[in-house]
Amino acid sequence: MFPSLTEICADDICYTSNTCLSQATTVQEALDLLCASRSGACTFTAMPGPGWESVFNQIPAGTDAQVCFQAGLYPVTQPVQISNKGHIKISGSGNGTRIVAAAAEAALVFNNCKSVLVRDLYAETGSAGPARLNGALTFINCPNVDVEFVNLKCGSGFTKNATCITTRNDPASPGQVRIQNCNMSVGFLQQGILVVNALRSMIAHNVITVYDRPANVLTFPELLKAADYRAAA
Repeated sequence: MFPSLTEICADDICYTSNTCLSQATTVQEALDLLCASRSGACTFTAMPGPGWESVFNQIPAGTDAQVCFQAGLYPVTQPVQISNKGHIKISGSGNGTRIVAAAAEAALVFNNCKSVLVRDLYAETGSAGPARLNGALTFINCPNVDVEFVNLKCGSGFTKNATCITTRNDPASPGQVRIQNCNMSVGFLQQGILVVNALRSMIAHNVITVYDRPANVLTFPELLKAADYRAAA
C-alpha cells in the first residue's frame, strides 16, 4: 500500500547515502538531521534500532562533537568504544532513550577523549564479568568527565566485577570527575560508582539502590561455588 501521489510526504520517500547523513532512512529524517546540524543543536543524531553505534564512526579523531539520541531503544551486543575524540557531548531524551547491552559489562566506553559530558539517558548492562570493574558508562583516560541526569543499571554476579559508572585515569594524568543527579540500580555484589586517579571529584545528589539477584541464576548453591563468596559466607 502507498499513498496517493498528491499525498506523498517526505516520510514516504526512501533516502540512502554512504557519505552524508548516512543514518537517515527517509527524506524526512535527512531533513531533520540537516536542520539540527545547521542550527548547532547536534553534530550527529543517533537513531534507535540495531546499528545505531555507527554514528560514532563519523566523528574524526580529535574532533569535537555533540551526539543527540532520540527517544527509543538502542540495543548493543558488546560495549560501544568511543576512542581518541575531542570534546564529546552525549545527550538523550531522558528515560525515553534506552541503551541496553544485555550481555555486556559496559554499554559506552570512552577512551582518550579530551572531555566527555553524558546527560539525560538510560543505560543498562546485564553482565558482571570478568573482573575488570567496568561500568555501564566507562571513561578511561578522559581528563574531564561529567555525568548528570542519567539512569543506570548494571548486572549481578558472583563476585565484584561491574559498576554503574567507572572513571579510570593513569596515575601520571589524573582527571576531574563530576557525577550529579543520577539514579543507579546496582546488581548483586556490584558497585555504584568507581573513581580511580581523580585529581578532583564531585559526586552529589545521586540515588544508589540495589535490586534482588536473579534467583533462577544466582542461587545460593551456585554462589557458594565462587571462592570469594564462599570465603565471605
